[in-house]
Amino acid sequence: MVQMDRIGTDGYLAIYSTRELLHCNAQTMEMEPGILFFGTNRGGTGYAFEFDKQPTAIVAIDFADLDRSRARIMGRTFLEFLETLHTSKCETSS
Repeated sequence: MVQMDRIGTDGYLAIYSTRELLHCNAQTMEMEPGILFFGTNRGGTGYAFEFDKQPTAIVAIDFADLDRSRARIMGRTFLEFLETLHTSKCETSS
């Protein structure tokens, strides 16, 4: 895993290495197609590209249950995602 960095007051981001990216998504794509995980907060939340909905989004999903109905939209672009982590605000995915 690439180094984890603190963003803002509560946001953390660890971006997966290529090996971790392949391993994580091989497991989750069968259970939850349409999302591609790229990182985590190392606290039980995964960050993923939600590419099967329009407009596409970057979402935060709890690894414990992978319930997309409870996914939180973190942004529509990577910059918006980083800004959301920094300010710790997000909306619920629908």
